[in-house]
Amino acid sequence: MQEKNYLTNGDFEAEGEGWKIEGSGYKINGEDVRNGSFGLHFYAESDFSFTAEKTVKLPAGTYNIGGYLQGGSAGAGDIYQFYVVAGKTTKTVDTSLDGYLNWNQPEIKNLVLTEATDVTVGVKVKATAGAWGTWDDLYINGEEAAPVAAKNACTKLKAAKKSYTIKKKGKTVKAVFKITAADKTKKTTDKVTVKIKNKKIAKVTKKKLAKGKVTITVKGKKKGKTRLTVKVGSKSAKTTIKVKK
Repeated sequence: MQEKNYLTNGDFEAEGEGWKIEGSGYKINGEDVRNGSFGLHFYAESDFSFTAEKTVKLPAGTYNIGGYLQGGSAGAGDIYQFYVVAGKTTKTVDTSLDGYLNWNQPEIKNLVLTEATDVTVGVKVKATAGAWGTWDDLYINGEEAAPVAAKNACTKLKAAKKSYTIKKKGKTVKAVFKITAADKTKKTTDKVTVKIKNKKIAKVTKKKLAKGKVTITVKGKKKGKTRLTVKVGSKSAKTTIKVKK
C-alpha cells in the first residue's frame, strides 16, 4: 500500500502549480524524470541558481520529508540542497549530482509537529555553467497524531448545601457539588481535587464525577467540624462537615 503524500504536486505532474520558483536555469519538463511526465529540470551554459518551494499545513504528527535528485557536471563550489521550514525550525540536507538517472534521496526524518503547522518544503541549486539535473518526486510521508479529546472546562462550581452532618464517627455522608461545564450535556474533563482542613475530624473516602456534579464521600473520625474544599479545574467551592459524636 502506497503511503499518503501530504505534498501535492511534489512530482510536478501539474507542472508549477502550487510552487514558488525563483531564479534561473530551471524548466519543468519531461527531461530525465524519475516517474511520470514532468520533473524540475535544470541546465544553463552560464552560472545559475534558483530555489523552488511549496508550503502546506500539516496536522500534528511525525513526518519524513524528502525528494530525489539526479544529474551531473557539478562544479566544485556547487550547492544542491533540500530544506524544510516548520515554524521557527529549519532543517537542511546537502546532496550531490552522481550521474545520469542515479537518484540521490535527501530526506529529513522524524520531524515532530505538536500542533498544526505551516511547513515549507524546498530545494536550492547554485550551480556552475554546464551543470545539469532533475528534482522529482518530492514527498511528505508520516503519521498524524491521535486526536486529543476536546476539553470541557468547569465554568462554575457550587456546594449543594452549606453544611453536611455525620451522625457519629465511623459513619459517612455524601457531599454534592454542582458543576456547570462549558458543554452542559457532558461531564467536565477538568481534574477534581479534594481537601479536608482538619483530617483528625473527617476524611475523604471516595469522589465520583458525573455530568453536572461531583459527589464526595466523607467519613467521620471524631466529634467536631471542619471545612471540605473541592476544586474542579480553576474553580473551587467549600462546605462544612460536622461530626456529631
